[in-house]
Amino acid sequence: MLHDFSKTVLTKAEVRDGLILGVSVLVILPVLPNVNFGPGDALNPRDLFMIVVLVMLIGAAGHIATCVVGARLGLPISGLLSGLVSSTATIAALGQRATDKPNEAKSAASGAALSSVSSLAQIGIILFALSPAMFLMGLPTIIGAVLVAGIHGAAIFILNLRKEKNPTSLELPSQVFSVAGAVKFALIVAAVMLMSTVLNAYFGSAAILVTIAFAGLVSTNSAAVSLASLVAAGQISAVEGALPLAAALSANTVVRIWIAMRSGEPSFRRTVISGLVLQIAGLWLAWWVGGVIWEWIDALNWRLPA
Repeated sequence: MLHDFSKTVLTKAEVRDGLILGVSVLVILPVLPNVNFGPGDALNPRDLFMIVVLVMLIGAAGHIATCVVGARLGLPISGLLSGLVSSTATIAALGQRATDKPNEAKSAASGAALSSVSSLAQIGIILFALSPAMFLMGLPTIIGAVLVAGIHGAAIFILNLRKEKNPTSLELPSQVFSVAGAVKFALIVAAVMLMSTVLNAYFGSAAILVTIAFAGLVSTNSAAVSLASLVAAGQISAVEGALPLAAALSANTVVRIWIAMRSGEPSFRRTVISGLVLQIAGLWLAWWVGGVIWEWIDALNWRLPA
């Protein structure tokens, strides 16, 4: 049964990537040393390879979900699921799709907007897995951005639903995930963590704000992993991590605005860019509200009897 399944249902690339993932989880990860080293004990071989495995798992989940659901429900759902892999890459692909097929511009714009929802949800999962304290502090910011992106994308999807008789999906790459991309991601995280630890020792938490924000230009996931790891290692507090998280999300959103501007379809550009601008406003408003709430909770706890 497994032989027939691998021959008739799975592609060669899917079988190969599945074997790579299995070897990574069952063979390589268990034998890696769980020791800290480097400046401030910022690096851990097992933790870094866990990041590689996590990126591959997320890529595999997005690929499977898009194969099962996305092909039947069109570009908006394909965009939502593809955001698990990369919202930036999804916006670039959908922008090109809108340029090539202007009649699909609204569906493509909806998928581009919804890709932010899954990408932000993924960041929440990463923070929760690596540092529950950082997850709680970053939750208001993430929720604010998710609400704006979700409402914007859903509104476009509903308005366009009646017009699109034959929904089309986003074409998937042959690879389930990129091993080289996962390793590159882990190296970026290691570099950001090292830089943040060294700069924090000399300049304080203000340096971490700049470092994490620059990491967000490359990838929000790498920024989130680096930030959560720093909090978990005690380099900074979760309260100090809330501002760098908002800055990283904003920096990456600016990159996605620039990517959307490169689309040759005017309605796609207007729709996606307006949603991303609203997303920045929403996450900073939620960050401010979250800060007020946490201050109120701290004050309330301070007044409680010991």
